Amino acid sequence: MRARITKLVVSLGEVKMLPSSQGITFSVPFSINNDGYYELADLNLTTCVTDPDGTILDKSETFIPSIPRGTNVNATHKVSINLARAQNENETRS
Repeated sequence: MRARITKLVVSLGEVKMLPSSQGITFSVPFSINNDGYYELADLNLTTCVTDPDGTILDKSETFIPSIPRGTNVNATHKVSINLARAQNENETRS
């Protein structure tokens, strides 16, 4: 996926699924190429994973303090879901 906003290019890499004893983590590498005229500051990427009832299972944030003009930033956003906790919350509501 690529998005272009006034010489700003955001690219997503291959999503990796990393199982653990607690659940699963999705690792999403991305890059932002700022060929625009201005610095980007305080960029925050937030994902919120919910169950069908709206209960939050995970809220993950990736913060990039600055992307000066003419630079490229590579980062990875990770979303972890504790499957045991999600199952317990589901059983509690049943």
